[in-house]
Amino acid sequence: MFRAHFNGGTTLPRPATRGCTGFAFAERMRPYSGHARECKGKRRKSLDSRRCGDTVSALRRNTKMSGYLSETFVDAGAFSDRTIHYLFNREFSMKSIFASVAAFTLVGATSVWAEPVVYEFDPSHSQVVFEYNHLGFSTSTGIINGVTGKLTLDAENPANSSVEATIPLSGLRTVSEELDQHLFGPDFFNTDASDAVATFTSTKVEPDDDDEAKVTGDLTLNGVTKQVVLDVDLNQRGVHPMTGKEAAGFDAEAKIKRSEFNLGKFAPAIADEVEINITIEAVKAD
Repeated sequence: MFRAHFNGGTTLPRPATRGCTGFAFAERMRPYSGHARECKGKRRKSLDSRRCGDTVSALRRNTKMSGYLSETFVDAGAFSDRTIHYLFNREFSMKSIFASVAAFTLVGATSVWAEPVVYEFDPSHSQVVFEYNHLGFSTSTGIINGVTGKLTLDAENPANSSVEATIPLSGLRTVSEELDQHLFGPDFFNTDASDAVATFTSTKVEPDDDDEAKVTGDLTLNGVTKQVVLDVDLNQRGVHPMTGKEAAGFDAEAKIKRSEFNLGKFAPAIADEVEINITIEAVKAD
């Protein structure tokens, strides 16, 4: 937001004030300051000049606006020097000035938020963790590293957000190398691990509150596609302290039955239900 220095006090440092002489409108406006009182006796050169220390028309005493504010408008590209001169030398109230400024700021903010933001997964910090009951004696756990994908966040209409993910099963690791090999043998995936992938594509996003949502989508695993619902929590969204780029982080959880994906060997002795926990760190796409 723009901040101004008014008669009541200072919210931003003022630029150095020049001597007590008027100057043409093409130059930058000086801030209103207390030393303007010293210039009351100075004669105004023309309608296109101002008294020392006063940034507005000498004919108006109730609408003194900071030159720093007007310079901020010019630097931001909101107005040209000539337009600033035209606006702040006409006789109308500060209320109408700030109504225009507020409208400009609101339109600008809306145009920023109206655009969905695309984030790309950082595979070095994105993974799937799964667990299942093993014969009633223990809980077995595995991880899948190197998850890639794209997240589109629509802050104005969160329900229009979407996510696509690719999960490389070559990144699958369990507690045992022997078990890793078994999973890709005839009893389960029956394929080369280097070629096996799972994918998820969202079909619906239902926001629960500011940082939670239910995301429904199609999970394709072992050649079978089933609908899965993810409970998603937004961990954080902001500037990444190490990269300086805008980033977003999410955790999600879901449950699936492995038998629905033709992976049900030894069920129910080895639990059919598998709990899945996903963590994603994503960076705003260039």
